[in-house]
Amino acid sequence: MKEKVTYNKVFGILLITGALFILGVSFIIGFSLNTLSGGLLLVMGILYLNNAAIEYDDQEILVKNLYGGTVRSYSFLSDKIELRDGAMYANDSKIRVGAFFLNKEELALLYDMIAKKSI
Repeated sequence: MKEKVTYNKVFGILLITGALFILGVSFIIGFSLNTLSGGLLLVMGILYLNNAAIEYDDQEILVKNLYGGTVRSYSFLSDKIELRDGAMYANDSKIRVGAFFLNKEELALLYDMIAKKSI
C-alpha cells in the first residue's frame, strides 16, 4: 500500500476562504474577471485539500503535481536516495518538493523511512 504525503490543510483552507470572498464580492458587483479567478482559486484550494504531493512505498517515491499526475519517480532499487541537511537527494541531485506546503507529520514519516532504508 502506498503511503501519502498530503499538502498542508491550512493553505488549502486559506485558498478556499479567499476564493469564496472573491466570488461573493464578484456576484454582488456582477460578473467580471474576478469571478473567473475566484473560481480557479476555489478549484486549487479543493485540490490542495484532496490530493497527495508525494506517494511512496518501500520500492519507490512518486512526486506528484497538484492535479494528481506523476511528475517524477525515484526507485529505491536503482536510485541512491538519501537525506542530507534535511532534504531528500536522489543520485546526488536534490528532490525538489515544496516542503513548506506539505503536511509536516507525514513528511517526517517519509524522512524516517528513507533514513532506515539508507542504513
